[in-house]
Amino acid sequence: MKVPLFATSKNVNYLPNVLSKLEAEEKGAFASVWVDDDEYDAEGPNVNVGFVTREKELILPFFDKMLSGC
Repeated sequence: MKVPLFATSKNVNYLPNVLSKLEAEEKGAFASVWVDDDEYDAEGPNVNVGFVTREKELILPFFDKMLSGC
């Protein structure tokens, strides 16, 4: 997970994103999902994360610890 300053403001430091994507691919995954200190899903290195429930409700993480992409 990015430090809060990088997570909530636009910057050009893409190294954590690249390293996360590489690690995911080395483990056979297409992408990674970062979690915060409380182990809540936060975001991916180049995408936002969202979930759709069985009731077809869209669930998004709070944007207090990441850059809002919606």
